[in-house]
Amino acid sequence: MCVCARVLVFTAKWKQQLEQGAKTAQAAHESRADTILELKRATEKANAQLRGANERRKRRERKIAAKNKEEFDTLLDDGENPYEVFRRRRRDKDVARQRKGKIAKKKQTEMRIAARMIEEAKRERREAAAARKELEYEEVYQREMGRAAKEARVSQYISKRTKGGEDIIDPTGRTFRIEPSQVTTIKDHAFGLGRHAKDRPDIVDMIRVKGANAGVSPDKRFLPKQAAPAAGKRAATPPPLPGAGGDGGASHTSAGASSPSQTSKARYVPRELTKLEKDMMKAARGRQRDNIVQKQVVWGKEYKGRAFLSEPAEIEYKDFIVGKPMRLRVVLTNVSYTFNSFKLLPLDDEIKDFFEFKFTPPGRMSAGMTCTILVTFSPKVNVDIRSSLRLLCSTGPVSIPLRCLTRKAVPIVKQPVVSIGDVVLGEARTRALKITNDGALPVGFRVVRHVPLEPKAPAADDVASVLESKEKAAAASAGGSGSEGDGGDSGSVVVLEANGDAPPEEEEDPTLKLVASDGSCRLVCMWARSWMAVH
Repeated sequence: MCVCARVLVFTAKWKQQLEQGAKTAQAAHESRADTILELKRATEKANAQLRGANERRKRRERKIAAKNKEEFDTLLDDGENPYEVFRRRRRDKDVARQRKGKIAKKKQTEMRIAARMIEEAKRERREAAAARKELEYEEVYQREMGRAAKEARVSQYISKRTKGGEDIIDPTGRTFRIEPSQVTTIKDHAFGLGRHAKDRPDIVDMIRVKGANAGVSPDKRFLPKQAAPAAGKRAATPPPLPGAGGDGGASHTSAGASSPSQTSKARYVPRELTKLEKDMMKAARGRQRDNIVQKQVVWGKEYKGRAFLSEPAEIEYKDFIVGKPMRLRVVLTNVSYTFNSFKLLPLDDEIKDFFEFKFTPPGRMSAGMTCTILVTFSPKVNVDIRSSLRLLCSTGPVSIPLRCLTRKAVPIVKQPVVSIGDVVLGEARTRALKITNDGALPVGFRVVRHVPLEPKAPAADDVASVLESKEKAAAASAGGSGSEGDGGDSGSVVVLEANGDAPPEEEEDPTLKLVASDGSCRLVCMWARSWMAVH
């Protein structure tokens, strides 16, 4: 029974699987058939559309062919070449289509370039912002960690720790011995034992003014006891110690500071140097002078020349006015092989009060670095100044020319030679001489006759002709300039007198016209006490 039941169950399951397989195969067959039918319908539709499009194109071509046939016959009847006409039309259509495509392509290229330019502009802005940020960091570093900042902090620190508030205790170096505890305001191991109140009141005052010691006062138990006063005498009140507050402490401090014992201790009397010390000092000065300027050798090549290049090459203040400051920006560039530095040397004593230099000390500058100096010139006298700005560099001194020029009248004759040329007897010729004032002050001038040369004696038979030619020359020159000395005989001399204090002429062209009847005219021009000959 059990075996038969199992066989029946297995047979039922097998039949069920066969039915499911048949259903799956039937569904796949139907799906495949539907797909094929759909493809057939799509193919038929596409074929129908293609046939319709072909039919429409054929109809259009037949219509165009019929129209072209009629036009062909018409053109042929008119005596034209229909093939040439149709070919030209097709060529024009192709050209128009190509032009349209090129225009569209050009627009696309322009749009692509514009988009690229926008991206580049954004990238440049980002890079510029990053560069500005780096520059700010560099400026902050130079301001806080540079050599000048370090020197300023060290100088400020030392000034706060010395009695006189100086950063250099003995600049001359002549003091034989210096006790650090006597020149500084730093408390030592003896502070708190009671001796500083008398010997170093400055240290006690410095500690007393701190905020942490605001409520501190002296303890009477630790004050020295006073001896009993003698009979009939008034007991002396002991002066209060520094730090007890009130005016007593201040008066005691000033009294103690001005006592003879403290004055003698604070004063350092230098003794006379011995022979050995003098020789050692002289040798030290020699070594110091030798170390000021050193050779610069890079990769076995020594640098020779100007270590710093100035822009502009000359510091010039032209046409200055007394009492009106003038400013000029000078840029110094390190053109040596490697690191270099410079120091501004003082100007001459006569002009050092007229100039002011403003710049940030750069310290050691690498090759190619620049430093900007703002030079302010405050003129106080109306006198020309010719000097130089001297720089002491590590490789040697550098001098930059310095010139300050007052306002002047500078008349110039741009044509040094005025040639009249050959003139036929009895005729006249005109030449123009232009005079220019290149200065800042106005100048006037006038033309006068000056020491006429003696003419050559003519022959007896030529007297009449010479007189006639002179009359014609005078008549021709009468129409020229009305100034005295216009025209003249052959070999005459004309002087141009310039007056620097005279007001400028009214609006007129400063052109002197010379008229000569024959030969050439020689001009002698005098400008501001100087002569210039123009032939």
